[in-house]
Amino acid sequence: MGKWDCQKARTYVAGRKWTACFTSSIPLQDGPYKFRGLPGVIVKITNHNESIAFELIAIQSIIKQDLDDDFAKQFNATPMTYQQYVKL
Repeated sequence: MGKWDCQKARTYVAGRKWTACFTSSIPLQDGPYKFRGLPGVIVKITNHNESIAFELIAIQSIIKQDLDDDFAKQFNATPMTYQQYVKL
């Protein structure tokens, strides 16, 4: 699959048969949606008739502070003390 040597795995999830291509070249046991736990990252996964597909397009390093900032922006969060929270 692209620039990675991949292996194929099959499973049943949510009543559907899925086929995954994964690579152990990237030592992460992760993938999209509920799919994870293979001995490498899932590069592509499709259901039996290929009407649903997930495909890896990028891997990025994420800094925790960036996630916290994005969360605050998304929900227009306002920092408060526990006492303010209880009063609210």
